[in-house]
Amino acid sequence: MNPPSSDSSPGDALSQARKSRLGRWSLILGILAVCLLGIYIFAPGYSSKFRMLANAESYGKFSALFLLPGLLSVILANIARFKVRRDGTTPSEWDAAGFGLRLGFLALVPGLLMAIAVPSFHRARMRAKASTVLSSNLRCVDGAKDQYALENSKEKDVKPQWADLTPYLKAGSKLAMDGGNDEMGNPILIGSVGERLRVNPKTKEMLEEAADDQFWGPFS
Repeated sequence: MNPPSSDSSPGDALSQARKSRLGRWSLILGILAVCLLGIYIFAPGYSSKFRMLANAESYGKFSALFLLPGLLSVILANIARFKVRRDGTTPSEWDAAGFGLRLGFLALVPGLLMAIAVPSFHRARMRAKASTVLSSNLRCVDGAKDQYALENSKEKDVKPQWADLTPYLKAGSKLAMDGGNDEMGNPILIGSVGERLRVNPKTKEMLEEAADDQFWGPFS
């Protein structure tokens, strides 16, 4: 394309200025979006921030930090490029809009992938932890308590301690060595011999996105 002629009208000059501003803003927003994404990924404490993303509400707030500037960068770049193709341009205007478009996509693509992958990965991870608490913690300890009561002829109102149940758990297992804590690090509520074990309210709250009352069944 040919650059605008030297005898362009004031309207043409104003149009060129607007295109330049669109290209520059697209470039600025694209750089901002990429910088925010880079800071998040490479800053210290990435694992703790990844756990923060586990919460859908937290992820929604965070994703806006780089998705919104990236989206605006792409929109402004496309508007600028459309005007450039329609009215003619200078190389600097074209370069700014094109580079802003690339940066916008650079922030949008991983952001959208994270929006899809992170919540799904988190739900699967939390569901696996809930299954471990239910099958490998609560049911095993409940069986150990029943066996303890049967072998020692304990009345229903007797409240066994963790040390009383440890011999009835698999020796060397993670459960036997965790000192009475479940997979989430919270104490297992043993109760009395005549009571059913209950999932710790803190554990239940931590896993509520993946496990409801029906999932916990009699341990709810």
